[in-house]
Amino acid sequence: MGFDLPLIQQYFNYVSQWLTGDLGRSFVMNEDVSSLIAQRLPKTLILAIAAVGGACWSPSRWGWPRRCAATSPLTTSSPASTSWSTPPPASFWACC
Repeated sequence: MGFDLPLIQQYFNYVSQWLTGDLGRSFVMNEDVSSLIAQRLPKTLILAIAAVGGACWSPSRWGWPRRCAATSPLTTSSPASTSWSTPPPASFWACC
């Protein structure tokens, strides 16, 4: 495992393995982690697309562009201070 190496060398070994796609082995499944991710990625993407699609086309009093903008990965993964140029009106949160 390399626990006897200096911490900085362990870190660079970890980063170099990560960049080459070697994510190690799962202790529970005893398989390569990258192959486990590859097996589950298609279903995960389908679920994510369905969730965003359902949020964008759900009934609401606003049109779909505003709902999709509010549920896009860009706005949900960034801090609130960068998601909106101005704070949304209080009525925006009372949509549901």
